[in-house]
Amino acid sequence: MGLEMKYFVLNPKSKHSTDKYARASRHAMKAYSNVICVEDPELAKALFDWQKKERDAEDVMTINAFAIANKPTQQTRGKPGR
Repeated sequence: MGLEMKYFVLNPKSKHSTDKYARASRHAMKAYSNVICVEDPELAKALFDWQKKERDAEDVMTINAFAIANKPTQQTRGKPGR
């Protein structure tokens, strides 16, 4: 009954600034990193750093999307007469 598997695949890289699956993957990686940090500090650091890198990349996408959405429109004018 229910979902049972040996492996669970995560995809922490966002496709867009509101990718909830990527965000959930990063949260899972961070939680896993916190749990295994005593037993395997090297793997824990690698997972933490990876999720942070992908989170930072998503933050940049969010900032860029916001800037594009709020960019003032420029009115074009004709060339001045000579």
